[in-house]
Amino acid sequence: MIIKNRRITFLVVGLLVVAAYVFSYVLISARGRFEPSLIGLNGVKRYGWAPEGFVSEFKWSRPKLLFYYPLYLIDTRFFSLQR
Repeated sequence: MIIKNRRITFLVVGLLVVAAYVFSYVLISARGRFEPSLIGLNGVKRYGWAPEGFVSEFKWSRPKLLFYYPLYLIDTRFFSLQR
């Protein structure tokens, strides 16, 4: 009985953590914009989708990108296409 309750608790907590992770990304992605992702000698070569807070003064935040990478990859592949 106790083992079953632990499994259910673990499952519920795990689902809540995943839901919070996805929801937090959706919130910052909704306020994102296209930022220069490749800058050459003659100016911007390519723009990439950047959720809010991922880019500051043309520098991408590597920790945020790594933390949200699975969701960022899905977002850029299916929802926010490259320009």
